[in-house]
Amino acid sequence: MKQFVSVIVPTYNRFELFLKCIESLANQDYGKNDYEVICIHDGLECGYDEVKIENIAKQIRYFKFEKISHGGVALVRNYAISLSKGQLVLMIDDDCIAKNNWISSYVKYMNNQEKVVGAGGTVLSTPPKAFVQKYITFKNLLRKPVRDSNGNIVSLITANSCFRKNILNKVGGFRKEFSHYGGEDLDLSFRCRKFDKLEYCKNAIVYHNHRASLKDLVRQHISYGRGTYLACKLNNIDFRLLKFYNPTFWNLFLYLGYVFKRIFTVSLPEFKEKNLKLSLYIPYIFLDMIRKLSFIVGANIEYRKNKLEIT
Repeated sequence: MKQFVSVIVPTYNRFELFLKCIESLANQDYGKNDYEVICIHDGLECGYDEVKIENIAKQIRYFKFEKISHGGVALVRNYAISLSKGQLVLMIDDDCIAKNNWISSYVKYMNNQEKVVGAGGTVLSTPPKAFVQKYITFKNLLRKPVRDSNGNIVSLITANSCFRKNILNKVGGFRKEFSHYGGEDLDLSFRCRKFDKLEYCKNAIVYHNHRASLKDLVRQHISYGRGTYLACKLNNIDFRLLKFYNPTFWNLFLYLGYVFKRIFTVSLPEFKEKNLKLSLYIPYIFLDMIRKLSFIVGANIEYRKNKLEIT
């Protein structure tokens, strides 16, 4: 008998993308009796066409779709984990499409790596349409688990990751502090690493529908900045390991210098290596700067918030 696996999918008001996600989960090459899919909508009034959901769900032997009051993605994932019965818990976002060997790739990898407490897969892009999506695809953002300045994996991305259920129980799942902005995966990864290592399972592939507008990109990275600062603070992690400064007012200026320096040391060499069209150099440099500055703005927002709470 194969190892039983739980797949959890939080969703919120993205019905068409959600349908594509669960359709990809219904078409896995893993045994139909050997995995469950638990989908939780983060709101009691979701407006989803449940008939369409049921039509796809019929292809999945163990399928659950529930709605809970709006509590944020961290609490939603915790609820799904509490319902899960698998020894392995796989996580995917509702705007992702899993390759048909996604589950089997994780199971094979984790069975061969007994000391690994969690693994992250490869996040590729769905065919980009909007300009910002083309930029994200070019940059390969979110493609692999996050590594620190020493090259060690410090964060698995919840859009595509796998954890051992017993480890999730030991660390208590996601923290409620991260319910309404990013960083919950970084914080969880920090705590899971205390039990053993995190690794990269390159064959576990999902295709991600990236943010399409500049406004969404800015919001996303402000959220990342807030969550990264909070995760580092709660886990007593040196910010420099994640390549950013403790977000004080003075360090904000140091970070601006760092961003400007990276234009010449990272961005331009990357553009040349990947044969980017010359007409895109300035727009992509602009997006590089906006993305990084949005991150540090978010970190400063959370730093100021915590400072006010302490005083």
